[in-house]
Amino acid sequence: ERLGARTPAQLLGLGHGSPALTRALALIFALFLGVYGSAVIKGAALLLAQIVPLPVWALIWLVAAIVGLTVFIGGLRGVLYTEAMQGVVMLVGMLMLVGAIFSRVGGPWEGMVALAALPPTPLANNGFAALSSGERGLFILSLVVVTSIAVWAQPQMMQRHFAIADPRQLRKTSPLAMFILTVLVGGAYFAASLSRLILPEVASPDEVMPSLVRMLLPEFALQIFVLAIVSASLSTATGIYHIAVSALSEDLRGRPSNRLSWFTGIVICVIVSGGCAQIKGQLVALLCTTSWSIVGAMALVPYVALVRFGRRNATAAWVSAASGFLSCLAWYLLAYGPTSLWGPQLGSVAAGNPPFFIGFLCSGIGWFAASAVVSPMAEEAA
Repeated sequence: ERLGARTPAQLLGLGHGSPALTRALALIFALFLGVYGSAVIKGAALLLAQIVPLPVWALIWLVAAIVGLTVFIGGLRGVLYTEAMQGVVMLVGMLMLVGAIFSRVGGPWEGMVALAALPPTPLANNGFAALSSGERGLFILSLVVVTSIAVWAQPQMMQRHFAIADPRQLRKTSPLAMFILTVLVGGAYFAASLSRLILPEVASPDEVMPSLVRMLLPEFALQIFVLAIVSASLSTATGIYHIAVSALSEDLRGRPSNRLSWFTGIVICVIVSGGCAQIKGQLVALLCTTSWSIVGAMALVPYVALVRFGRRNATAAWVSAASGFLSCLAWYLLAYGPTSLWGPQLGSVAAGNPPFFIGFLCSGIGWFAASAVVSPMAEEAA
């Protein structure tokens, strides 16, 4: 509110004193978040297919429509209440699975003792080095960075600035949020590690959690767990829709949204995300990773400079955002092996250099170079 911002695009644009930057970011957010939302929508539809007797294509449109309806009716307040409700469902589902595993192995301590007694596999002897070495090493490292650092600048994370009416609320809610996060994330990793005691060899790590759920949980609990995972997807989707719709109905128009523009924005988001979700799963995953990386490379440096260090510089923000966006997109199209338009010859040279690293580096260089040339005081004087 101090910056006069109502949306993530306005937070960055108006925060750095550039309404034009708000519109540019809004265009990128609307386009790339609509594509990113398709992966979330499809993931929820695939899980719902386990308990709902409908084809996946129909469930995709159903999930997209439900998310759109939630955002249309409730706005940001509806997004926050929906996320809170879905967080409770996720917590219940994970507690049920972890409890079932503890019951099977005799308890957490007994499980760790039994796990330590198993003969180590060759990968276990190498630990993280086994993942971070070889031709896939940089890909694994980039995935860790993109999902743990680039997420700071994702618009759905910036949206949380508008969810806190009083900073003092943080002291009350942070402990509870950290507890729930510890149970959800820690429970998933702990359950997966103990799965070696009760599961046969699986062909893919992606099969571990579904196999545990089918083996350990009764039918009603299986449905609750599926709903818990779907809730995680819907929680993300509602936030993505709200930002994309805000960008279309307010930021690009340069004035507050009304009922008609809000509804039109939701229809566009439903069509884009639902349509993209109908394509093959591997391509959807690629689009998701690509959009996440490009948005993060474009917005991370200006966002951290503004929020963490209080540095406001319109020129530097423009140069940084443009450098991150163009370099990351160019690396995807011209150099990165899996997506290069030039084929494996040129792509193989740079296939190990993740586009987010290139975009983030160029964005940082752009910020510092522009800051050195044009200071905030010089902009105000002009």
